[in-house]
Amino acid sequence: REVLGDSRGDAAVRVRFGAIWLTKKRLGWQDDRIGGFFNRDRSSISHALSRAEEMRQADERFCQVTDDIAAGGVRC
Repeated sequence: REVLGDSRGDAAVRVRFGAIWLTKKRLGWQDDRIGGFFNRDRSSISHALSRAEEMRQADERFCQVTDDIAAGGVRC
């Protein structure tokens, strides 16, 4: 619920941005479709994708987790 909601807490935002990035990379959805699913406009999706890329560059763990999920496997 927090991922799809309006929460601006750090954890919710990281998960939301990661989920948006994964939706784009794994499913290949267009920004408008992703926006409809996450209840966001296209500019918010574009921002989330940019921030997710920045987070992947700055945070090795975030990058590893999103890569693992994108590859079809989730390690716990």
